[in-house]
Amino acid sequence: MPSRGDQDLGELALKRNLISDTQLERALALLEEKTRRREPSSLGDVLVDQEYLSPDSLYLLEEILGRRIVLCPGCGVKMNVFRQRPGTALPCPRCREQVKVPERPISLAGLGRATMEIEVLERECATTDMAPAMTETTPAEDRLAAAEPLAAEPSPAETEVVPVALDELSPDETATVRRPALGDPRVAECLHSLRAAEASIELVQRTQKKKPADLWKILELADQALATDLPHGEEERRVQGAAFLLRARAQWVWGEWDRAIEDLGLAAASAAPVPPELLLWAAKYILSENRASTGCLAILTRFLERTAAGEMELPDPITFRTFLIRLADTDDRAEGEASYQFLRALAALFPMDGRVRFRLGLAAYGLKATDEAIEHLMAARERLAEIPGREAQSKVVMTLAEALYRAGRREEACEYMEQAIKIDPANTQARLQCGLLLWTEWVKPGFDLVGMNPELAARARKAQRYLRQAVDSLAGAEESSKLKKARQILAKLESLPRT
Repeated sequence: MPSRGDQDLGELALKRNLISDTQLERALALLEEKTRRREPSSLGDVLVDQEYLSPDSLYLLEEILGRRIVLCPGCGVKMNVFRQRPGTALPCPRCREQVKVPERPISLAGLGRATMEIEVLERECATTDMAPAMTETTPAEDRLAAAEPLAAEPSPAETEVVPVALDELSPDETATVRRPALGDPRVAECLHSLRAAEASIELVQRTQKKKPADLWKILELADQALATDLPHGEEERRVQGAAFLLRARAQWVWGEWDRAIEDLGLAAASAAPVPPELLLWAAKYILSENRASTGCLAILTRFLERTAAGEMELPDPITFRTFLIRLADTDDRAEGEASYQFLRALAALFPMDGRVRFRLGLAAYGLKATDEAIEHLMAARERLAEIPGREAQSKVVMTLAEALYRAGRREEACEYMEQAIKIDPANTQARLQCGLLLWTEWVKPGFDLVGMNPELAARARKAQRYLRQAVDSLAGAEESSKLKKARQILAKLESLPRT
């Protein structure tokens, strides 16, 4: 006998036409068989395993029910983690094993099918695509209805105007939507369905009737477009961007702001034409929540690019500048492409800020864009006073030395590495790096001539001093390959006769 929770889930999925009676019967039979074999499972897991239901659809059904069931991997007890933070771990009440709260699934392909048309949300549907005139006092949700389209509209010569039925029971109630008349028909159909969903969002904004089931159906249409097998290239990216933007806009209107940020980040990364109102809201939300995920960086990058181009303005320049600079200064993903693009956009807006140029130099160095890294690190070095703390200032100069060495400029690299040591005498890594550099580039090639060449002897003594200081400072630390190499070199240098 299925649990009450499984019964509710099955009834709701059936009511929403997500599954058929036959599929539900098969799933319940499989669940009963698993129970007899003492294999922990739930109806939701079985429906997803059998591909009767997509993971995202299951997630949204659980949202409606206010129930999200996970099974303890140790004892199989069912736990309702609906109100728990995704990604956290909870102890099982029976066996105390840690149970992870699942993250929300993001559908990119093959996550099921949409089985319904958008149901009518209001009996009297306006046939115009434009919202009433907007003013500064108009609520943000209403202003969004006047934003630019989700997907870039093709030119009128390439489109045909078609009616979109908003309810299969009332086919006369329609909204007018442009559908591409040329190109791949699959792309045309995807964009057509996405624009139909967009029309329904605008209708919801006008009527203020936000039912969870309607949000689910809009998300299903977006997932259907993402799951469509399209030709690779610009058209596929266009559909994907429009679908992610549709998800973001729908969830924003329904108040699912964290999820809207996730999908808007994917839309921004795909170069979709994000409406300025939505972009501005997202930037403010990221600021208020102090968020810094990869998706957030993609949103902020687009926001900064459009601000630098004069298309938008910072709503609160001082607050936004402080937040963005702090984010750049504390971002630990400097080697990532998303961080690099964000920092480039930030540097274009604030080219004279030393912290931004330093982080951009780090990001470029991590991506092996050595010449660009040197340019930004040189600019940061000239503005060391803006970078708080000797340790951070020393790191700027040390990273510049490493970039110069990679570019084959060894004399400058050695000079700046020694500057890093002077700025922060406690920088053990700079001493280690400088000692290894002196040995590799000068002392080792002329090792047999050290006693006859005063300049070479001076470099050997300097290398020995730096390596000895580094080895002593790192005594008791984990033996890395560099530290092991330093000990071996130090033994050779200390074997040289004193001069």
